[in-house]
Amino acid sequence: MQKTRALSAAAFSTLLLVAFIMGANHVAARLAFNHSVDVATAVAFRSIATAIVVSIIIYTQRIAFHFKPQHKRALPLIGVLIGMQSLFIYSSVARLPVALALLAFNTYPIWTAVWDRVLYRKKPEKFMVIAMPFILFGLALALDVLGATSGLGFDAHWKQI
Repeated sequence: MQKTRALSAAAFSTLLLVAFIMGANHVAARLAFNHSVDVATAVAFRSIATAIVVSIIIYTQRIAFHFKPQHKRALPLIGVLIGMQSLFIYSSVARLPVALALLAFNTYPIWTAVWDRVLYRKKPEKFMVIAMPFILFGLALALDVLGATSGLGFDAHWKQI
């Protein structure tokens, strides 16, 4: 049996800070959208702020990096994919309540397992297979897929959507 270690106070504090910043980021986006900021502007601002913070960290830590040819080909594609992800997340936050948008976004473990299976033919871990139905059930409840909380019923609810 492998011995496990508890998180240090610094590691826990860092995780807590990251969680707070991520949540605050989406709430700030909602506030910006309520004051007529468009999605592209919000994504651009977030990307620029992130690039500045990462650049400061790289500079202060004196991290040397050299790009290999495959990095030069892959990094623009990765940048476009991350930009699209941000655009999709912010678009959902602009249209839905923040909590609901984040709930929908947090289906990423399912999508990660699906694409891992499709691209790498790797079977999902047992825990993921067990968790997937619960994730989807919670999302279906939050989205009121059956129209129960709207009082309209399934057909009328989806016609309204």
